[in-house]
Amino acid sequence: MGFAEVLFNLCLLVTCIFGLSLTYQEWPVRRRIREHALRVGLASAFSLLLMAFSIQHYGFRFDLRLVPLVLVAVRYGVGIGALASLPMLLWRYLEGGTQAGVTGAFNIAAMMLMVGLLRPKLQMLVLTPRNSWLLPLPFLGVNLVMLAFPDGRAVFWQVYPLGLTLNTLGLGIATVILLSRFQLLRVTQAFRTQALTDPLTGLGNRRQFDADLAELDAGAQLVLLDLDHFKVVNDQYGHDVGDQALQGVARLLGRDERQKARAYRVGGEEFALLTDLGGESRARTLVGGLLTEVAGVGMALAGISPSRPNGLPPTTLTISAGLATRRVHETPHDLFRRADEALYLAKTNGRNRLVCSPDLAAQTRKPADARASGRPAEASASFWGHPALIPVQVKAASNSLEQMDAKAAPARARVGEPGVAKTPDAAPPHIAPLEILPRFTLWQSLRTTVDLLSQRRSITDQDWAELLRLAIACVDGAEAGSLNVREGREFRLCAVEGYDGALVGLPLTERSEKRWYGADVGHWRAGVARVLSGSALVDVWTQADLLHDTGQDVAFHEGGRRTELRANLCLPVILGGEVVAHLNLDSFSSEEAFTAASIEVAGTFAHQLAALLQFQQRWRELDLLGGLHLGLQTDGGLRALPSGTLAPDIPAEEARLELHLTEAALDLLHAHQATLLRYDADLDQLTSRATEGHYRNFGPVQLPRGQGLSWVALDTGNIMRSSDVRADPRIYRREQMGHDCMMAVPLFGRQHDPLGVLVVTRDAHRPFQPADENLGLLLASVGSRLLERHAHVADLREALEAALNTLGVALEVRDFETQGHSQRVRHHAHVMGKALNLPEDRLMALRHGAALHDIGKLGISDAVLLKPGRLTPNECLAMEAHAPLGSVLAARIPYLHPEAHAVIRHHHERWDGTGYPDQLSGEQIPLLARLFSLCDVYDALISTRPYKRAMPPEQALDLIRAGRGNQFDPDLTDLFVELWQAGEIR
Repeated sequence: MGFAEVLFNLCLLVTCIFGLSLTYQEWPVRRRIREHALRVGLASAFSLLLMAFSIQHYGFRFDLRLVPLVLVAVRYGVGIGALASLPMLLWRYLEGGTQAGVTGAFNIAAMMLMVGLLRPKLQMLVLTPRNSWLLPLPFLGVNLVMLAFPDGRAVFWQVYPLGLTLNTLGLGIATVILLSRFQLLRVTQAFRTQALTDPLTGLGNRRQFDADLAELDAGAQLVLLDLDHFKVVNDQYGHDVGDQALQGVARLLGRDERQKARAYRVGGEEFALLTDLGGESRARTLVGGLLTEVAGVGMALAGISPSRPNGLPPTTLTISAGLATRRVHETPHDLFRRADEALYLAKTNGRNRLVCSPDLAAQTRKPADARASGRPAEASASFWGHPALIPVQVKAASNSLEQMDAKAAPARARVGEPGVAKTPDAAPPHIAPLEILPRFTLWQSLRTTVDLLSQRRSITDQDWAELLRLAIACVDGAEAGSLNVREGREFRLCAVEGYDGALVGLPLTERSEKRWYGADVGHWRAGVARVLSGSALVDVWTQADLLHDTGQDVAFHEGGRRTELRANLCLPVILGGEVVAHLNLDSFSSEEAFTAASIEVAGTFAHQLAALLQFQQRWRELDLLGGLHLGLQTDGGLRALPSGTLAPDIPAEEARLELHLTEAALDLLHAHQATLLRYDADLDQLTSRATEGHYRNFGPVQLPRGQGLSWVALDTGNIMRSSDVRADPRIYRREQMGHDCMMAVPLFGRQHDPLGVLVVTRDAHRPFQPADENLGLLLASVGSRLLERHAHVADLREALEAALNTLGVALEVRDFETQGHSQRVRHHAHVMGKALNLPEDRLMALRHGAALHDIGKLGISDAVLLKPGRLTPNECLAMEAHAPLGSVLAARIPYLHPEAHAVIRHHHERWDGTGYPDQLSGEQIPLLARLFSLCDVYDALISTRPYKRAMPPEQALDLIRAGRGNQFDPDLTDLFVELWQAGEIR
């Protein structure tokens, strides 16, 4: 028997058990006879397959055919296991005769006996490493029949242990495979449950509801429920109590799942029931009982006692409900819309009631029948709740509930009013027809918008997604949609419904949005809705794809379900004459999905989006101005450096600040171009310093005094506006510009000295308004302070550099060093820093450290400092103290770069760790100190000192080379030598 044959049989078993595990598709495992029969049949077939590839050893068969049979016997019982073994026994009999058949039957019987005894402990779901010792027990009786035959007794101890080991190993592997499959199904079910369950109430969430609603049978009922005045509950008791109330209502709704009523939480305080009780009347009875129970229990659902301590009446907790029965061939969207309308009617007729929306075609009276009876056609919506409600009428040709007529409200209030006498013979009063169009979802969206406006925060993608969902639910024909919101000069896809969520966040250019709209640009700017379908829809998305970034067309084609799209309603949202968003509503079922009524309802959502975007815009303006003001309060808008260090690269920082101002102007004023002109007092002209937007390629602008609208603004001190730059003679280079509008904002210092002018332009169809002037004034005020602060910081930096250089020269005079030592080492260090591509702030640290590297010698006595001969050990210690002393003195100098302190303290450290003051070695020594040490030693060698003569540069370079790896950093030494040989250091 070879190892390859055993391994093949084992691999074959793994394959068979893996195939068997795939028959388990869900968790928990359901008891379905067909699936059980399939598994038993597969186990029997796998047993035959394993037997077909058995191994001959000492004249006996070795294979793993018994493992599938053990699994069947453990799972379904000994009887089923024995039944599954019959094909294998028959094969053994036909192949080997009576003896083989008897032997096989004995082995099966012994195995089934052991399984029967151990089955409670052998259940696969309870097998763990601790009780894995049970695995060989089912096979203990297998092959014992060999002892009955002389030939078998001779090889028993060679065959029996091997067979027991193989079967135990096979059963262990099979158990692991099945347990792994069960664990995978269990985890998948847990994640699926988590994704489809509302975390607060434990009911199904909106995703689960949508999936189950699509599978709802005709004749079953959808019930939408909403807690009445729930905001009052949150305001009076707090959100924790409100959450408890929601949980209490959820417990009541979930209690009826055994009655085929599945409950869901589909929104904040909105719930839904899907029922199939055999008729609408039973569903009405069930929901009516729920409403009565909730009204009776009230706030006790949230743990609030009936009486309040302050004696005020407690807030009641009631529910309004809308019910609709699914018709044959009715889409889930239409069913939801009818239930939604019924819920709205319940909310507008006093709340705490159920309104049913039956089939209009079956229940609406024909006009002729109504005239013959002398009575008005009664409502297609019936009520449960207060008995004295007027019948609601609809148009006979309508398939949906229309808008309620407000004029009927007084009549509704009078009917059934207590104290009003009615005689039996009195004819019923004439009731004007009521049309019901404002659905609950539309009312809910308005409430959502108001809530968002009342919250002092920015609108998030989740907020946009909720409004988009409500729009799709409310607009007839809409089955999916997307919302693109302008952010600066581009749009961003902020929400999708019915599409791949990975599309959210994609940037879209204004040109691509215009191409997608497809109609006249004037209509686009006016916010005119457009509906496209068929080939026209294909044309616009093909044109738009040409302007998308690489890969976006593929993302839209795959995630945007373009092959399924039949019609699109695109509604530009206008704010201040500018398109600020695109509301797209899509249909997958019909090219005629969107009607005039659909566009009208969609327009309502466009108004809500405009209000929210205006609110969002105000927040952006506050954030931008607040950011500029924060920069003014901290570091003058300059890039922050450690320990309050002055910015090293004043020109670069100034350019960054000017660019920041122009970008802020673009965002705040929604312009397409912004230019900052700085005043040059020496030339008495305005010079462009930063330009962003359309005209950035025009080149630099230089305006002598008196030319252009900017000088008018600067001379008068007022903001100047032009509605058409091509027609305004005050505009500089107007022939190169389009028909834009322009605004020039002057910038002045505290002493009213001119700083410059901020010029912004945008499309002429959006001229600048007084509100834009106010924003311009705010921006000019903050920008002027930033520019002034920057100029002041530049003056401070120049003064600091001059002071440090002067101090360095003073140190040279006291030490009698060669004139220009500090200047030379600064130069050498700067050259090496540039070669290392050090940033400007570290180069500044080198300059500061070089100027002050020996400031500690101020604390050394002249007797030691100026001694011409060799120093004594004590004098050496006193001299070495100048490094840490210099670091202490430098710490008192404001605005000195932090890394300059490292140069001052550690420029006498050595690579081998024998330097001073801290005996640092290798890369423990700060980089700038290692670099400066080379420059300082080299200049000291080629300079005359009281105790030595100057050394020739070549000889000094040889000493530098000799110190490589012991005194100096090897890599920096090589760089120094390279720069010396190139003539950059001498």
